Amino acid sequence: MSQKYLFLAGLTMVAILVATSIPGYAISQMQDEKIKAAFIYVGPKDYGWSYMHEVARRYIDEKFPWLETVYAEEVSEANIEDYIKRFVIEEECDIIFTTSFAFMDVTIEAAKKYLDIIFFNCSGYKRAPNVATYFAQFYQLYYLNGLMVGALTKTGKLGYVAAYPTPEVVRRINAFALGAKKTNSGATVDVRWLFAWYDPTKARTAAQSLIKEGCDVLAFTEDSPAVVKVGQEYTEKGEPVYTFANYSPMQKLGPDSCVSGQLVHWEVLYQDILTKVYAGVYTSRNLADVDYWWMLQDKAVELGGEFDAPINPKFKSIFRQQKIIDPLLGEISIYDLVMRRLGEMSEVTVLFDPFTGPIEDQEGKVRIGTGRRASHDELWLMDWFVENIVGKFPHSSNDLVCEKRIAATAVHSAAVGLGGIIKNISNEKDRIELIRAFITPIRFYSDKSGYFYVYDTDCVNIAHAVQKNLQGKNLYDYQDIKGKFVIRELAAKAKEGGGFVEYHWVRPNSEGEHKKIGYVELIPGTDYFIGSGVYSN
Repeated sequence: MSQKYLFLAGLTMVAILVATSIPGYAISQMQDEKIKAAFIYVGPKDYGWSYMHEVARRYIDEKFPWLETVYAEEVSEANIEDYIKRFVIEEECDIIFTTSFAFMDVTIEAAKKYLDIIFFNCSGYKRAPNVATYFAQFYQLYYLNGLMVGALTKTGKLGYVAAYPTPEVVRRINAFALGAKKTNSGATVDVRWLFAWYDPTKARTAAQSLIKEGCDVLAFTEDSPAVVKVGQEYTEKGEPVYTFANYSPMQKLGPDSCVSGQLVHWEVLYQDILTKVYAGVYTSRNLADVDYWWMLQDKAVELGGEFDAPINPKFKSIFRQQKIIDPLLGEISIYDLVMRRLGEMSEVTVLFDPFTGPIEDQEGKVRIGTGRRASHDELWLMDWFVENIVGKFPHSSNDLVCEKRIAATAVHSAAVGLGGIIKNISNEKDRIELIRAFITPIRFYSDKSGYFYVYDTDCVNIAHAVQKNLQGKNLYDYQDIKGKFVIRELAAKAKEGGGFVEYHWVRPNSEGEHKKIGYVELIPGTDYFIGSGVYSN
Protein backbone atom coordinates (compact mmCIF):
# COMPACT_ATOMS: atom_id res chain seq x y z
CA MET A 1 0.00 0.00 0.00
CA SER A 2 1.33 3.45 -0.92
CA GLN A 3 2.39 6.01 1.70
CA LYS A 4 -0.66 8.07 0.80
CA TYR A 5 -3.06 5.28 1.57
CA LEU A 6 -1.17 4.25 4.72
CA PHE A 7 -1.68 7.82 5.88
CA LEU A 8 -5.38 7.74 4.95
CA ALA A 9 -5.78 4.39 6.66
CA GLY A 10 -4.30 5.93 9.81
CA LEU A 11 -6.76 8.81 9.65
CA THR A 12 -9.59 6.31 9.21
CA MET A 13 -8.63 4.39 12.35
CA VAL A 14 -8.44 7.64 14.30
CA ALA A 15 -11.89 8.59 13.04
CA ILE A 16 -13.29 5.20 14.02
CA LEU A 17 -11.76 5.39 17.51
CA VAL A 18 -13.07 8.90 18.04
CA ALA A 19 -16.52 8.02 16.74
CA THR A 20 -16.85 4.88 18.81
CA SER A 21 -15.88 6.81 21.94
CA ILE A 22 -19.08 8.84 21.65
CA PRO A 23 -21.72 7.44 24.05
CA GLY A 24 -24.19 5.21 22.25
CA TYR A 25 -22.29 5.27 18.93
CA ALA A 26 -20.82 1.79 19.21
CA ILE A 27 -24.22 0.29 19.96
CA SER A 28 -26.30 2.13 17.37
CA GLN A 29 -23.78 2.42 14.55
CA MET A 30 -21.58 -0.65 14.92
CA GLN A 31 -24.20 -3.18 16.04
CA ASP A 32 -27.78 -2.24 15.31
CA GLU A 33 -27.49 -0.37 12.02
CA LYS A 34 -26.80 -2.06 8.72
CA ILE A 35 -26.05 -0.66 5.31
CA LYS A 36 -27.27 -1.86 1.95
CA ALA A 37 -25.13 -1.60 -1.17
CA ALA A 38 -26.10 -2.04 -4.84
CA PHE A 39 -23.71 -3.01 -7.64
CA ILE A 40 -24.53 -2.25 -11.28
CA TYR A 41 -22.54 -4.20 -13.90
CA VAL A 42 -22.12 -3.29 -17.55
CA GLY A 43 -21.70 -6.93 -18.65
CA PRO A 44 -22.72 -10.41 -17.51
CA LYS A 45 -21.13 -11.76 -14.33
CA ASP A 46 -19.56 -14.75 -16.06
CA TYR A 47 -16.06 -13.60 -17.00
CA GLY A 48 -13.90 -10.52 -17.12
CA TRP A 49 -14.56 -7.08 -15.66
CA SER A 50 -18.09 -7.60 -14.34
CA TYR A 51 -17.33 -11.10 -13.09
CA MET A 52 -14.53 -9.82 -10.85
CA HIS A 53 -16.80 -7.11 -9.43
CA GLU A 54 -19.28 -9.89 -8.65
CA VAL A 55 -16.57 -11.99 -6.97
CA ALA A 56 -15.70 -9.00 -4.82
CA ARG A 57 -19.36 -8.37 -3.97
CA ARG A 58 -19.77 -11.93 -2.73
CA TYR A 59 -16.60 -11.65 -0.69
CA ILE A 60 -17.59 -8.51 1.19
CA ASP A 61 -21.20 -9.67 1.54
CA GLU A 62 -19.93 -12.71 3.42
CA LYS A 63 -17.23 -10.82 5.33
CA PHE A 64 -19.36 -8.04 6.85
CA PRO A 65 -22.42 -9.06 8.94
CA TRP A 66 -23.64 -5.47 8.85
CA LEU A 67 -23.75 -5.41 5.04
CA GLU A 68 -26.50 -6.43 2.62
CA THR A 69 -25.86 -6.34 -1.14
CA VAL A 70 -27.90 -6.50 -4.33
CA TYR A 71 -26.80 -6.30 -7.97
CA ALA A 72 -27.87 -5.99 -11.61
CA GLU A 73 -25.92 -7.32 -14.60
CA GLU A 74 -25.83 -6.49 -18.32
CA VAL A 75 -27.04 -2.94 -17.73
CA SER A 76 -26.74 -0.55 -20.67
CA GLU A 77 -26.15 3.19 -20.65
CA ALA A 78 -29.73 3.59 -21.82
CA ASN A 79 -31.36 1.94 -18.81
CA ILE A 80 -28.95 2.47 -15.91
CA GLU A 81 -31.05 5.40 -14.67
CA ASP A 82 -33.99 3.04 -14.14
CA TYR A 83 -31.83 0.64 -12.16
CA ILE A 84 -30.50 3.41 -9.94
CA LYS A 85 -34.05 4.58 -9.27
CA ARG A 86 -35.10 1.03 -8.40
CA PHE A 87 -32.20 0.52 -6.02
CA VAL A 88 -32.85 3.84 -4.29
CA ILE A 89 -36.66 3.81 -4.11
CA GLU A 90 -37.62 0.13 -4.00
CA GLU A 91 -34.53 -1.52 -2.56
CA GLU A 92 -33.72 1.39 -0.20
CA CYS A 93 -29.98 1.11 -0.76
CA ASP A 94 -27.57 3.39 1.09
CA ILE A 95 -24.70 3.18 -1.38
CA ILE A 96 -24.61 2.44 -5.11
CA PHE A 97 -21.57 1.29 -7.05
CA THR A 98 -21.81 2.00 -10.80
CA THR A 99 -19.03 -0.14 -12.20
CA SER A 100 -18.33 1.38 -15.60
CA PHE A 101 -16.90 4.54 -17.14
CA ALA A 102 -19.99 4.50 -19.37
CA PHE A 103 -22.17 5.08 -16.28
CA MET A 104 -20.31 8.18 -15.08
CA ASP A 105 -22.57 10.94 -16.38
CA VAL A 106 -25.79 9.20 -15.35
CA THR A 107 -24.33 8.63 -11.89
CA ILE A 108 -23.59 12.33 -11.49
CA GLU A 109 -27.10 13.28 -12.59
CA ALA A 110 -28.69 10.69 -10.28
CA ALA A 111 -26.63 11.98 -7.37
CA LYS A 112 -28.25 15.40 -7.82
CA LYS A 113 -31.68 13.79 -7.31
CA TYR A 114 -30.75 11.53 -4.41
CA LEU A 115 -28.59 13.76 -2.26
CA ASP A 116 -28.55 11.43 0.75
CA ILE A 117 -27.35 8.41 -1.23
CA ILE A 118 -23.64 7.62 -1.53
CA PHE A 119 -22.42 6.84 -5.07
CA PHE A 120 -19.09 5.37 -6.17
CA ASN A 121 -18.33 5.30 -9.91
CA CYS A 122 -15.65 2.95 -11.17
CA SER A 123 -13.05 4.35 -13.62
CA GLY A 124 -14.74 7.73 -13.99
CA TYR A 125 -13.33 11.13 -13.05
CA LYS A 126 -16.38 13.22 -12.12
CA ARG A 127 -17.13 13.61 -8.44
CA ALA A 128 -19.60 15.47 -6.22
CA PRO A 129 -20.29 15.74 -2.47
CA ASN A 130 -22.06 12.36 -2.66
CA VAL A 131 -20.09 10.85 -5.57
CA ALA A 132 -16.59 9.38 -5.28
CA THR A 133 -14.51 7.53 -7.88
CA TYR A 134 -12.40 4.41 -7.70
CA PHE A 135 -10.22 2.38 -10.01
CA ALA A 136 -7.72 -0.46 -10.05
CA GLN A 137 -4.99 0.55 -12.51
CA PHE A 138 -3.70 -2.10 -14.96
CA TYR A 139 -1.09 -0.46 -17.17
CA GLN A 140 1.83 -1.81 -15.10
CA LEU A 141 0.65 -5.36 -15.84
CA TYR A 142 0.23 -4.68 -19.56
CA TYR A 143 3.83 -3.53 -19.65
CA LEU A 144 4.93 -6.81 -18.04
CA ASN A 145 2.84 -8.74 -20.57
CA GLY A 146 4.54 -6.74 -23.31
CA LEU A 147 7.97 -7.76 -22.01
CA MET A 148 7.00 -11.40 -22.44
CA VAL A 149 5.97 -11.21 -26.08
CA GLY A 150 9.50 -10.53 -27.32
CA ALA A 151 10.39 -14.15 -26.61
CA LEU A 152 7.25 -15.52 -28.24
CA THR A 153 6.42 -13.65 -31.44
CA LYS A 154 7.82 -15.01 -34.68
CA THR A 155 6.33 -12.32 -36.89
CA GLY A 156 6.97 -9.28 -34.70
CA LYS A 157 3.32 -8.36 -35.24
CA LEU A 158 1.20 -8.02 -32.12
CA GLY A 159 -2.53 -7.40 -32.01
CA TYR A 160 -4.73 -5.57 -29.54
CA VAL A 161 -8.54 -5.86 -29.43
CA ALA A 162 -9.72 -2.66 -27.74
CA ALA A 163 -13.09 -1.51 -26.41
CA TYR A 164 -13.07 2.29 -26.72
CA PRO A 165 -10.22 4.80 -27.32
CA THR A 166 -10.53 6.26 -23.82
CA PRO A 167 -7.39 7.33 -21.94
CA GLU A 168 -7.75 4.24 -19.74
CA VAL A 169 -7.54 1.86 -22.70
CA VAL A 170 -4.89 3.93 -24.51
CA ARG A 171 -2.66 3.70 -21.42
CA ARG A 172 -2.85 -0.07 -21.57
CA ILE A 173 -2.11 -0.29 -25.28
CA ASN A 174 0.85 2.05 -24.94
CA ALA A 175 2.24 0.17 -21.94
CA PHE A 176 1.92 -3.15 -23.80
CA ALA A 177 3.71 -1.67 -26.81
CA LEU A 178 6.50 -0.20 -24.64
CA GLY A 179 7.08 -3.56 -22.99
CA ALA A 180 7.19 -5.35 -26.33
CA LYS A 181 9.67 -2.81 -27.72
CA LYS A 182 11.98 -3.40 -24.75
CA THR A 183 12.42 -7.10 -25.55
CA ASN A 184 11.87 -6.94 -29.32
CA SER A 185 12.88 -3.64 -30.90
CA GLY A 186 11.07 -4.44 -34.16
CA ALA A 187 7.73 -5.39 -32.62
CA THR A 188 4.66 -3.41 -33.65
CA VAL A 189 1.14 -3.37 -32.21
CA ASP A 190 -1.93 -3.26 -34.46
CA VAL A 191 -5.21 -2.16 -32.84
CA ARG A 192 -8.80 -3.13 -33.65
CA TRP A 193 -11.56 -1.05 -32.04
CA LEU A 194 -14.87 -2.60 -30.96
CA PHE A 195 -16.68 0.48 -29.64
CA ALA A 196 -18.19 -1.78 -27.01
CA TRP A 197 -17.12 -2.86 -23.53
CA TYR A 198 -18.78 -6.23 -23.97
CA ASP A 199 -19.23 -7.84 -27.37
CA PRO A 200 -17.79 -11.38 -27.69
CA THR A 201 -18.82 -11.65 -31.34
CA LYS A 202 -17.01 -8.47 -32.37
CA ALA A 203 -14.03 -9.44 -30.22
CA ARG A 204 -13.75 -12.82 -31.95
CA THR A 205 -14.00 -11.21 -35.40
CA ALA A 206 -11.36 -8.60 -34.49
CA ALA A 207 -9.00 -11.28 -33.17
CA GLN A 208 -9.36 -13.35 -36.33
CA SER A 209 -8.76 -10.25 -38.46
CA LEU A 210 -5.52 -9.49 -36.61
CA ILE A 211 -4.33 -13.07 -37.00
CA LYS A 212 -4.96 -12.89 -40.75
CA GLU A 213 -2.75 -9.79 -40.81
CA GLY A 214 0.08 -11.86 -39.32
CA CYS A 215 -0.30 -11.15 -35.61
CA ASP A 216 0.74 -14.10 -33.46
CA VAL A 217 0.23 -12.39 -30.06
CA LEU A 218 -3.04 -10.85 -28.87
CA ALA A 219 -3.94 -8.69 -25.89
CA PHE A 220 -7.32 -7.06 -25.31
CA THR A 221 -9.67 -4.88 -23.29
CA GLU A 222 -13.16 -6.40 -23.55
CA ASP A 223 -15.38 -8.01 -20.95
CA SER A 224 -15.24 -11.63 -22.21
CA PRO A 225 -12.68 -14.40 -22.85
CA ALA A 226 -13.41 -14.46 -26.60
CA VAL A 227 -9.84 -13.48 -27.60
CA VAL A 228 -8.29 -16.15 -25.38
CA LYS A 229 -10.58 -18.79 -26.90
CA VAL A 230 -9.60 -17.75 -30.42
CA GLY A 231 -5.93 -18.01 -29.51
CA GLN A 232 -6.42 -21.51 -28.12
CA GLU A 233 -8.31 -22.63 -31.22
CA TYR A 234 -5.50 -21.52 -33.54
CA THR A 235 -2.84 -23.00 -31.28
CA GLU A 236 -4.59 -26.37 -31.28
CA LYS A 237 -4.56 -26.27 -35.09
CA GLY A 238 -0.79 -25.91 -35.06
CA GLU A 239 -0.77 -22.14 -35.60
CA PRO A 240 0.37 -20.76 -32.21
CA VAL A 241 -1.32 -17.53 -31.17
CA TYR A 242 -0.35 -16.32 -27.73
CA THR A 243 -2.84 -14.41 -25.58
CA PHE A 244 -3.10 -12.59 -22.26
CA ALA A 245 -6.10 -12.83 -19.95
CA ASN A 246 -7.93 -9.70 -18.88
CA TYR A 247 -9.49 -8.96 -15.44
CA SER A 248 -10.43 -12.52 -14.45
CA PRO A 249 -8.69 -15.95 -14.59
CA MET A 250 -8.88 -17.22 -18.19
CA GLN A 251 -5.87 -19.53 -18.44
CA LYS A 252 -8.04 -22.67 -18.24
CA LEU A 253 -9.80 -21.53 -21.42
CA GLY A 254 -6.47 -21.18 -23.22
CA PRO A 255 -4.05 -23.58 -21.51
CA ASP A 256 -1.69 -23.61 -24.49
CA SER A 257 -2.28 -20.04 -25.59
CA CYS A 258 -2.75 -17.89 -22.48
CA VAL A 259 0.70 -16.79 -21.30
CA SER A 260 -0.23 -14.45 -18.45
CA GLY A 261 -2.60 -11.55 -17.96
CA GLN A 262 -4.05 -8.97 -15.62
CA LEU A 263 -6.15 -9.89 -12.59
CA VAL A 264 -8.02 -7.51 -10.33
CA HIS A 265 -8.88 -7.59 -6.63
CA TRP A 266 -11.87 -5.28 -6.40
CA GLU A 267 -12.55 -6.71 -2.93
CA VAL A 268 -9.51 -4.78 -1.63
CA LEU A 269 -11.10 -1.50 -2.67
CA TYR A 270 -14.65 -2.43 -1.65
CA GLN A 271 -13.52 -3.52 1.79
CA ASP A 272 -11.77 -0.20 2.37
CA ILE A 273 -14.65 1.86 1.00
CA LEU A 274 -17.45 0.10 2.85
CA THR A 275 -15.59 0.01 6.16
CA LYS A 276 -15.23 3.79 5.95
CA VAL A 277 -18.86 4.25 4.98
CA TYR A 278 -19.98 2.11 7.90
CA ALA A 279 -17.69 3.95 10.31
CA GLY A 280 -19.08 7.30 9.17
CA VAL A 281 -15.79 8.45 7.65
CA TYR A 282 -17.43 8.70 4.21
CA THR A 283 -20.80 10.40 4.04
CA SER A 284 -23.03 11.82 1.33
CA ARG A 285 -21.46 15.24 1.94
CA ASN A 286 -17.70 14.71 1.82
CA LEU A 287 -16.83 12.61 -1.23
CA ALA A 288 -15.89 15.30 -3.75
CA ASP A 289 -12.15 14.67 -3.25
CA VAL A 290 -12.27 10.89 -2.77
CA ASP A 291 -10.56 9.16 -5.70
CA TYR A 292 -9.07 5.68 -5.39
CA TRP A 293 -6.23 4.98 -7.86
CA TRP A 294 -4.88 1.66 -6.60
CA MET A 295 -2.22 -0.41 -8.31
CA LEU A 296 0.28 -3.22 -7.70
CA GLN A 297 1.70 -1.66 -4.56
CA ASP A 298 -1.83 -1.49 -3.12
CA LYS A 299 -2.47 -5.18 -3.95
CA ALA A 300 -5.46 -4.16 -6.09
CA VAL A 301 -4.13 -5.97 -9.17
CA GLU A 302 -2.12 -9.11 -9.84
CA LEU A 303 -0.06 -10.47 -12.73
CA GLY A 304 -1.23 -13.72 -14.29
CA GLY A 305 -3.83 -15.71 -16.18
CA GLU A 306 -4.62 -17.51 -12.93
CA PHE A 307 -4.31 -16.30 -9.35
CA ASP A 308 -0.95 -16.98 -7.68
CA ALA A 309 0.57 -17.90 -11.05
CA PRO A 310 2.21 -14.83 -12.67
CA ILE A 311 3.22 -16.84 -15.74
CA ASN A 312 1.73 -19.98 -17.27
CA PRO A 313 4.25 -22.74 -16.31
CA LYS A 314 4.35 -23.91 -19.93
CA PHE A 315 6.19 -20.72 -20.90
CA LYS A 316 8.60 -20.23 -17.99
CA SER A 317 11.46 -22.17 -19.59
CA ILE A 318 11.19 -20.10 -22.78
CA PHE A 319 11.48 -16.86 -20.80
CA ARG A 320 14.39 -18.19 -18.77
CA GLN A 321 16.31 -19.12 -21.93
CA GLN A 322 15.70 -15.86 -23.81
CA LYS A 323 18.04 -13.06 -22.73
CA ILE A 324 18.46 -9.40 -23.55
CA ILE A 325 21.03 -6.72 -22.72
CA ASP A 326 19.71 -3.98 -20.44
CA PRO A 327 21.80 -0.77 -20.15
CA LEU A 328 21.68 -0.91 -16.35
CA LEU A 329 21.07 -4.56 -15.54
CA GLY A 330 23.38 -6.08 -18.15
CA GLU A 331 22.51 -9.48 -19.59
CA ILE A 332 19.26 -10.70 -18.07
CA SER A 333 16.67 -13.29 -18.98
CA ILE A 334 13.19 -12.12 -19.87
CA TYR A 335 11.85 -14.14 -16.94
CA ASP A 336 14.16 -12.39 -14.48
CA LEU A 337 13.42 -9.00 -16.04
CA VAL A 338 9.66 -9.53 -15.68
CA MET A 339 10.02 -10.66 -12.07
CA ARG A 340 12.36 -7.78 -11.24
CA ARG A 341 10.02 -5.14 -12.70
CA LEU A 342 7.07 -6.78 -10.98
CA GLY A 343 8.87 -6.52 -7.65
CA GLU A 344 9.92 -2.92 -8.24
CA MET A 345 6.39 -1.82 -9.14
CA SER A 346 4.98 -3.65 -6.10
CA GLU A 347 7.11 -1.71 -3.62
CA VAL A 348 5.49 0.93 -1.41
CA THR A 349 7.82 3.40 -3.08
CA VAL A 350 7.50 2.40 -6.73
CA LEU A 351 11.01 1.94 -8.11
CA PHE A 352 10.04 1.56 -11.77
CA ASP A 353 7.25 2.93 -13.92
CA PRO A 354 6.65 2.02 -17.60
CA PHE A 355 5.89 5.63 -18.52
CA THR A 356 9.36 6.95 -17.73
CA GLY A 357 10.97 9.02 -20.49
CA PRO A 358 12.20 9.41 -23.04
CA ILE A 359 8.98 8.33 -24.75
CA GLU A 360 7.97 9.55 -28.21
CA ASP A 361 4.62 9.38 -29.97
CA GLN A 362 3.94 8.21 -33.53
CA GLU A 363 5.00 11.56 -34.99
CA GLY A 364 8.33 11.50 -33.17
CA LYS A 365 7.29 14.11 -30.64
CA VAL A 366 8.78 13.64 -27.18
CA ARG A 367 5.79 13.21 -24.89
CA ILE A 368 7.68 12.28 -21.72
CA GLY A 369 11.16 13.69 -21.27
CA THR A 370 14.24 11.71 -20.31
CA GLY A 371 14.16 10.47 -16.75
CA ARG A 372 10.69 11.90 -16.04
CA ARG A 373 7.64 9.86 -15.08
CA ALA A 374 4.25 10.69 -16.50
CA SER A 375 2.06 12.48 -13.96
CA HIS A 376 -1.36 11.31 -12.85
CA ASP A 377 -3.04 13.91 -15.09
CA GLU A 378 -0.91 12.94 -18.10
CA LEU A 379 -2.00 9.35 -17.67
CA TRP A 380 -5.64 10.37 -17.23
CA LEU A 381 -5.58 12.49 -20.40
CA MET A 382 -3.50 10.18 -22.59
CA ASP A 383 -4.78 10.53 -26.17
CA TRP A 384 -1.69 9.58 -28.19
CA PHE A 385 0.05 6.39 -29.28
CA VAL A 386 3.70 5.46 -28.79
CA GLU A 387 5.82 5.07 -31.90
CA ASN A 388 5.57 1.29 -32.44
CA ILE A 389 1.75 1.20 -32.65
CA VAL A 390 0.25 0.72 -36.11
CA GLY A 391 -2.63 2.98 -37.12
CA LYS A 392 -4.13 6.17 -35.76
CA PHE A 393 -7.03 6.91 -33.51
CA PRO A 394 -10.30 5.91 -35.19
CA HIS A 395 -12.24 8.53 -37.11
CA SER A 396 -15.89 7.53 -37.13
CA SER A 397 -19.18 8.57 -35.60
CA ASN A 398 -18.15 6.64 -32.51
CA ASP A 399 -14.98 8.73 -32.25
CA LEU A 400 -17.09 11.74 -31.30
CA VAL A 401 -18.14 9.96 -28.11
CA CYS A 402 -14.52 9.34 -27.20
CA GLU A 403 -13.42 12.89 -28.01
CA LYS A 404 -16.24 14.27 -25.85
CA ARG A 405 -14.93 12.16 -23.00
CA ILE A 406 -11.42 13.45 -23.59
CA ALA A 407 -12.70 17.05 -23.57
CA ALA A 408 -14.62 16.51 -20.34
CA THR A 409 -11.62 14.84 -18.70
CA ALA A 410 -9.31 17.66 -19.78
CA VAL A 411 -11.66 20.38 -18.54
CA HIS A 412 -12.24 18.71 -15.19
CA SER A 413 -8.52 18.20 -14.58
CA ALA A 414 -7.74 21.78 -15.61
CA ALA A 415 -10.51 23.18 -13.41
CA VAL A 416 -9.31 21.31 -10.34
CA GLY A 417 -5.68 22.21 -11.09
CA LEU A 418 -6.38 25.91 -11.59
CA GLY A 419 -8.58 26.03 -8.51
CA GLY A 420 -5.71 24.76 -6.40
CA ILE A 421 -3.17 27.09 -7.99
CA ILE A 422 -5.11 30.35 -7.68
CA LYS A 423 -6.95 29.81 -4.39
CA ASN A 424 -4.34 31.79 -2.46
CA ILE A 425 -4.01 34.56 -5.07
CA SER A 426 -6.27 37.42 -4.05
CA ASN A 427 -5.25 39.94 -6.71
CA GLU A 428 -7.63 39.63 -9.66
CA LYS A 429 -5.09 40.78 -12.22
CA ASP A 430 -2.55 38.21 -11.04
CA ARG A 431 -5.19 35.50 -11.19
CA ILE A 432 -6.09 36.34 -14.77
CA GLU A 433 -2.48 36.49 -15.90
CA LEU A 434 -1.81 33.07 -14.38
CA ILE A 435 -4.91 31.55 -16.03
CA ARG A 436 -3.91 32.94 -19.42
CA ALA A 437 -0.38 31.62 -19.09
CA PHE A 438 -1.74 28.21 -18.06
CA ILE A 439 -4.18 27.61 -20.91
CA THR A 440 -2.40 29.33 -23.83
CA PRO A 441 0.04 26.56 -24.86
CA ILE A 442 -2.27 23.57 -24.36
CA ARG A 443 -3.62 21.78 -27.46
CA PHE A 444 -5.07 18.32 -27.92
CA TYR A 445 -6.55 16.06 -30.62
CA SER A 446 -4.52 15.16 -33.68
CA ASP A 447 -5.56 18.33 -35.55
CA LYS A 448 -4.79 20.56 -32.53
CA SER A 449 -8.41 21.75 -32.44
CA GLY A 450 -8.68 21.10 -28.71
CA TYR A 451 -8.01 24.17 -26.54
CA PHE A 452 -9.27 25.88 -23.37
CA TYR A 453 -11.23 29.07 -22.78
CA VAL A 454 -12.24 30.75 -19.50
CA TYR A 455 -15.14 33.15 -18.77
CA ASP A 456 -16.67 34.55 -15.63
CA THR A 457 -20.32 33.76 -14.95
CA ASP A 458 -21.29 37.23 -16.21
CA CYS A 459 -19.99 36.11 -19.64
CA VAL A 460 -16.82 38.21 -19.69
CA ASN A 461 -13.96 36.38 -21.40
CA ILE A 462 -11.04 35.93 -19.01
CA ALA A 463 -8.74 33.89 -21.24
CA HIS A 464 -8.84 32.26 -24.66
CA ALA A 465 -6.04 30.06 -25.99
CA VAL A 466 -6.82 30.79 -29.67
CA GLN A 467 -8.78 34.03 -29.97
CA LYS A 468 -6.81 36.54 -27.90
CA ASN A 469 -8.97 39.35 -29.24
CA LEU A 470 -11.87 38.12 -27.09
CA GLN A 471 -10.05 38.54 -23.79
CA GLY A 472 -11.73 41.14 -21.58
CA LYS A 473 -14.89 41.34 -23.73
CA ASN A 474 -18.42 40.74 -22.46
CA LEU A 475 -20.09 38.17 -24.74
CA TYR A 476 -23.42 38.00 -22.91
CA ASP A 477 -25.28 38.97 -26.10
CA TYR A 478 -23.14 36.99 -28.54
CA GLN A 479 -25.17 34.68 -30.82
CA ASP A 480 -23.88 32.00 -33.18
CA ILE A 481 -25.11 31.51 -36.76
CA LYS A 482 -28.18 29.66 -35.44
CA GLY A 483 -29.13 32.44 -33.04
CA LYS A 484 -28.00 30.66 -29.87
CA PHE A 485 -26.69 32.78 -26.99
CA VAL A 486 -23.59 30.65 -26.65
CA ILE A 487 -21.82 32.11 -23.61
CA ARG A 488 -25.07 32.51 -21.66
CA GLU A 489 -25.80 28.82 -22.10
CA LEU A 490 -22.25 27.80 -21.25
CA ALA A 491 -22.37 29.91 -18.07
CA ALA A 492 -25.73 28.43 -17.08
CA LYS A 493 -24.47 24.89 -17.61
CA ALA A 494 -21.34 25.60 -15.54
CA LYS A 495 -23.44 26.96 -12.66
CA GLU A 496 -25.58 23.81 -12.77
CA GLY A 497 -22.49 21.74 -12.00
CA GLY A 498 -21.02 21.38 -15.46
CA GLY A 499 -21.95 19.63 -18.69
CA PHE A 500 -22.13 19.77 -22.49
CA VAL A 501 -23.62 22.48 -24.71
CA GLU A 502 -24.00 22.32 -28.50
CA TYR A 503 -23.32 25.49 -30.49
CA HIS A 504 -21.37 26.86 -33.48
CA TRP A 505 -17.93 28.49 -33.26
CA VAL A 506 -14.99 29.45 -35.45
CA ARG A 507 -12.68 26.47 -35.87
CA PRO A 508 -8.88 27.07 -35.77
CA ASN A 509 -7.28 27.20 -39.23
CA SER A 510 -10.62 27.21 -41.06
CA GLU A 511 -13.27 29.67 -42.21
CA GLY A 512 -16.74 30.21 -40.82
CA GLU A 513 -18.49 28.70 -37.84
CA HIS A 514 -18.58 24.95 -37.30
CA LYS A 515 -20.79 22.84 -35.07
CA LYS A 516 -19.15 22.26 -31.71
CA ILE A 517 -19.96 20.36 -28.53
CA GLY A 518 -18.42 22.19 -25.59
CA TYR A 519 -17.93 20.99 -22.03
CA VAL A 520 -17.67 23.46 -19.12
CA GLU A 521 -17.08 23.39 -15.36
CA LEU A 522 -16.65 26.03 -12.70
CA ILE A 523 -13.13 26.51 -11.40
CA PRO A 524 -13.47 25.65 -7.69
CA GLY A 525 -13.52 28.65 -5.36
CA THR A 526 -14.12 31.16 -8.18
CA ASP A 527 -16.88 32.56 -10.38
CA TYR A 528 -14.89 31.55 -13.46
CA PHE A 529 -15.70 28.59 -15.65
CA ILE A 530 -13.32 26.75 -17.97
CA GLY A 531 -14.34 24.93 -21.11
CA SER A 532 -13.23 23.03 -24.17
CA GLY A 533 -14.93 20.91 -26.76
CA VAL A 534 -14.90 18.98 -29.98
CA TYR A 535 -15.91 20.13 -33.46
CA SER A 536 -18.47 17.50 -34.44
CA ASN A 537 -18.36 17.96 -38.22
